[in-house]
Amino acid sequence: MASQLLVADGVVHSWQGTTLTVHESAEDTVDALLEEVQVAGRRSLDFDAPKTAFEMSSWDDDLRDILAERLVGTGVPHEFDDDGDLVIHEIDEEQVDMIIDEVMARHQEHGLEKLEGLEANELLSKLFLATDRLRRDPGDSHGTRGVLDHGERLVRSAAPFGFEPEGWGRLRDSTASLMDLIQQETPSDDEISEQADTLRETLRALI
Repeated sequence: MASQLLVADGVVHSWQGTTLTVHESAEDTVDALLEEVQVAGRRSLDFDAPKTAFEMSSWDDDLRDILAERLVGTGVPHEFDDDGDLVIHEIDEEQVDMIIDEVMARHQEHGLEKLEGLEANELLSKLFLATDRLRRDPGDSHGTRGVLDHGERLVRSAAPFGFEPEGWGRLRDSTASLMDLIQQETPSDDEISEQADTLRETLRALI
């Protein structure tokens, strides 16, 4: 929307990522256009409605911008107070909790491998077969190697298209836990079998 308004007003500009550069003589015009964009994308808080606040002191500016973009996109009325904390209507608290969890999960996936096409399904299927071996025989060498090899790739991967980041994060944690158990000096066969069975059931639901 900002780009469209700048073009419509004949403002010469350029974007470098999310940084907008214009001639200083157009500064006032651009400030007004950007304010128009913000107003258009923001529903005001109801002065009389009960509100709640989320502390944002640990969030950097980039992460806060991502959160604000998601809130605008979902139509949640909000504002950031003088301390930088997020203020919303109490009625939206559950929805905002979910949005924050999603933003944080995506942030934690930064730099992880992105699986393409059918790679995710193939990886999950191979890991499923490996855990199936281990639940029946904790000493199975093929199952052990399969969990370590395929599990290593899974814990280094971001949530593929169609998977919720939070759920994929729990899958990464469960896989890493089983791998850690296998690599202990004296791993418990019963624990390996139990964790392998639990992970297998999770994988079964995904494939």
